[in-house]
Amino acid sequence: GMRIGLSGSTGYSSGPHLHFAVQTVLRSGDRLTMLSLPFRFYVGSPPAVFAPRAGMFVAAQYVSPGRIPSAVPAGGKALTHRPGAGSSR
Repeated sequence: GMRIGLSGSTGYSSGPHLHFAVQTVLRSGDRLTMLSLPFRFYVGSPPAVFAPRAGMFVAAQYVSPGRIPSAVPAGGKALTHRPGAGSSR
């Protein structure tokens, strides 16, 4: 795939991370507002939808191409990906 960002640690972060968001600008008169747009990740072969959620830590398993990454909520129990389950816009 294409590189979309680099990991780093600045400000008050507790460790290296990548903040990723898809946003658009809404104009209302002379006022501008940022709106976050929903997005999906596709992983595996064939591609499976992987919907990120707030507080989720996702690690790609590059040693096993096609394996769907495991996801762990910050400080929590591992989650299992089920294709088609929990997908959102």
